[in-house]
Amino acid sequence: MDALLQQLIFAVPAWIGAVVAVWGINTWRRQIRGDDEYQVARRLLLATYRYRDTLRSIRNPFSFATKEDEAEAAAISTSPTEKNWRLAQRRYDRRWAPVDVARSQLEAELLEAEVVWQESPRPAYLSLLEKEAQLFRAILEHIDSLEPSAVDEAEDRDEKRARRAILYCSPNNADQFSTELNAAIEGPENVLRKRLKKYK
Repeated sequence: MDALLQQLIFAVPAWIGAVVAVWGINTWRRQIRGDDEYQVARRLLLATYRYRDTLRSIRNPFSFATKEDEAEAAAISTSPTEKNWRLAQRRYDRRWAPVDVARSQLEAELLEAEVVWQESPRPAYLSLLEKEAQLFRAILEHIDSLEPSAVDEAEDRDEKRARRAILYCSPNNADQFSTELNAAIEGPENVLRKRLKKYK
């Protein structure tokens, strides 16, 4: 009986130690996974805000051509109308470059989120991506309207006004497109903030 009692005395702490070790490892795994998910959500939210800010900055009504832009446009252009068209192309190419960079970063973070979360956050971004497409179309239409062969064609005033409402923001960002852009940001923002609170 003494031998059995002695074995039990040694076995019980060993079993308790094993159970505590397994519980500790599982807790550690959950903590690491939660930390990964939190970091992905944080980086994705930052990428979303950077992307939003580049879309806002391209709508600034004040844009200036660089000396290089003017020199290139003057060398290629034969008329003031063509020069204006070429300068507009260069300005918008330069202004759109940060949007491309921010979009690439956003796409990379979306992909990582899908891998870590095992579900895609992309559906929350659909209206935001549609706003980018709408802005890009307005820019292309604006540049096309400046092309020398298109200047002679009569353009509908309402069409022009609608395009300018997308192209240019009001000083306090209280215009319709800015309001829609802010509303489009709310979808991803809500999804990501819920994830951040879950793992905080």
